[in-house]
Amino acid sequence: MITVREIVVNGITLSVAKIVNSSGASVELLNLGATVKSLFVPDRNGMLRNVVLGYDETERYLANTHYFGSTIGRYANRISDSSFSLNGKAYRLQSNDTPNSNHGGNDGFHTRIFDIARIAEENGTVTMRYRSPDGEAGFPGQVELNVAYSWSDDNELAIRYTAGVSGRSTPLNITNHSYFNLSGDCTSDATQAELTLHGESILETTDRFIPTGRIIDIRRTPFDFTSPHKIADRIGRLGNRPLKGYNDYYITGGRSSPAAKLYDRRSGIAMHMYTDYPGVLFYSGDCLPRPYAGVCLEGQLYVNAPNRPEFPSAILHPGTRYDRLLKYHFTVE
Repeated sequence: MITVREIVVNGITLSVAKIVNSSGASVELLNLGATVKSLFVPDRNGMLRNVVLGYDETERYLANTHYFGSTIGRYANRISDSSFSLNGKAYRLQSNDTPNSNHGGNDGFHTRIFDIARIAEENGTVTMRYRSPDGEAGFPGQVELNVAYSWSDDNELAIRYTAGVSGRSTPLNITNHSYFNLSGDCTSDATQAELTLHGESILETTDRFIPTGRIIDIRRTPFDFTSPHKIADRIGRLGNRPLKGYNDYYITGGRSSPAAKLYDRRSGIAMHMYTDYPGVLFYSGDCLPRPYAGVCLEGQLYVNAPNRPEFPSAILHPGTRYDRLLKYHFTVE
């Protein structure tokens, strides 16, 4: 069942769509930032628990500085020096992580009001659409983005991003910025969960989280989650870093098997993540108002790829199509 309600926040009319599956588990979607507002799944006792961080007061999403649940773009993560060159032309972006641009700048997709373009009851899908004009936040080309959220009867949230660009080519790298706490208690430490992350290498970065170009083998190091480990047990072993915890891009290669698994023994809830993106950004939530209240697993393209020709291209050209998938499947163990 899909319902849509409208709310007025500071004079702005917003829409909240709710998809409820046959078991009563549900996902709430806010059209401001095409945002996952809540996600209720059953624990081992059958109690529905919200496993994502968010705001109870919708007006707080107007200044969503932590990107809770938001769609991120035009470029997820950082672009160095808030600039890049493409086809012989230099482009200057909004610098919101001085000197770099992060998550599309101050006018990124997380701040934009999407249209609810389509509701499909038969497969539990809500599609949101946003047309980003040429020059928005400094990026070239007009982009039309569709974000399709599907919620299944077996508690799988699929997020499909499709987009095209007209006029000029542009960098495009879209992800979802949900913070997961599988205990179902947002006041608890999400890093008590066990993580499996199927990447044997990460991008080396500077202390401003900009890739150096080196790819580091992390097997048998505290970054290695190719077998399950409690996140909190490894954080203290990371050494001298800008953050105490993780903010690292794992190269997973894009695979049909799970890219990652998060499991919380307290609730019994497990989350299996699938994506066709080549990597996953793992962030342990260090900078949240309550550090480690949630962790992010963001499928995305390589960080700062527009300034790193040796990385796989993140440029979308007119006449081509952006088509990427994230899936989060929730089970009980």
